[in-house]
Amino acid sequence: MSTKKHLLISLTLVSSSLFAQNMKVVYQEEMRSFVQMNMSGSTSPKQEHVSKKEMVLLYNNGESVYEPVVNHSDEEAVPVQGSPGMKVVMMGNDVKVYKNQKAKEVISEEFIMDRKFLIVDSLKDYSWQLINEDREINGYKCKKATDKSGQTTAWYCLDVPVNDGPYMFWGLPGLIIQLEHQNKKVTATNIAQVSDSECPIEKPKEGKKVTRKEFDETMMKKMKEMGMPSAGGANVKVNIIQR
Repeated sequence: MSTKKHLLISLTLVSSSLFAQNMKVVYQEEMRSFVQMNMSGSTSPKQEHVSKKEMVLLYNNGESVYEPVVNHSDEEAVPVQGSPGMKVVMMGNDVKVYKNQKAKEVISEEFIMDRKFLIVDSLKDYSWQLINEDREINGYKCKKATDKSGQTTAWYCLDVPVNDGPYMFWGLPGLIIQLEHQNKKVTATNIAQVSDSECPIEKPKEGKKVTRKEFDETMMKKMKEMGMPSAGGANVKVNIIQR
């Protein structure tokens, strides 16, 4: 074996060893929604709103947790165009997702409005389709992949050999740097190796325990009541009766 080849293999092993240890990834999440007011029978035009929040992925040897940097109810008042002084309060969804690749387990705390649910499920096989397309995102060289449904696009980095990413998504030959799914876009802004004390990976344990099917059925029912689509940008209709 030549010295050059030996050096290349050694550097690869060092890189893989580095990222197999504790890692912290900060993501910026953008969620697009639409608000439509109905005041005394008069319907206003849809108003587009983009909310942003910071999320963090803590990873350690196949086990990870994805959660908000700051836990809060994320109530955000959105000004209503054409109605000075009037605002609509948008309730955010502070999601916490735990993944264990060895146990093939995923546990998540999720909200429907102000109700918290605890969902226990098996890790999903996304059957990623790897696409020969490259893009640089925040200084990271990425390759493209889509899930079998074609509804999710992921850009992953081979230079960070960790098969994990935001939410339940995982299983690519590199860390997911950017993810586009329905009305959300999530982008990694910082990747760092951290100590054990800086990487507390804990299973979610709060909320009403339900199956994924039960949660999805409850979500669809609530979205239908609010006039929101099942995919794409959230469409919130608010009725206001003037007295």
